[in-house]
Amino acid sequence: MTFRIVIDTREQTPWTFLKAKVRPDTVRKMLKVGDYSVEGFEKQITIERKSLNDMFGTYSDRLAQFTRKLQEMRVYRYKVIVIECNATAFMKGPRYYRSTKLPARKYAEMINTFLINTWIAHEIPFAYLPRGLAQKFALKWLEGAYRKLK
Repeated sequence: MTFRIVIDTREQTPWTFLKAKVRPDTVRKMLKVGDYSVEGFEKQITIERKSLNDMFGTYSDRLAQFTRKLQEMRVYRYKVIVIECNATAFMKGPRYYRSTKLPARKYAEMINTFLINTWIAHEIPFAYLPRGLAQKFALKWLEGAYRKLK
């Protein structure tokens, strides 16, 4: 592996890539957009990572801020949103989700529709992947994007 993964300094529980066959070099830097990138390509490659709880919280409390971030992401050549859970778990909602407005399943449907519309309108794909698979996906995805740009 000849590239270095940049992990945003604000990431609270960053991926470690410990199970990778060849563990990639990583560096912590503040990224303008996203949580992961490739050194030297920080303005072209980005992964926005969300846990299940964070995605629900973002949608219910910080949607305007997240929408601005997505607007910034749309100019990146390679971009993706990774939600750390499988689709079934997502549609059930977080275990401890509490809302007086809507049940978790209804919120999940709304968020899923928002993500689909984001994919269509801004060409920002998303994937529901459990943490281990999310790390494998991210590593392969970052490597693929890097190879296309180098």
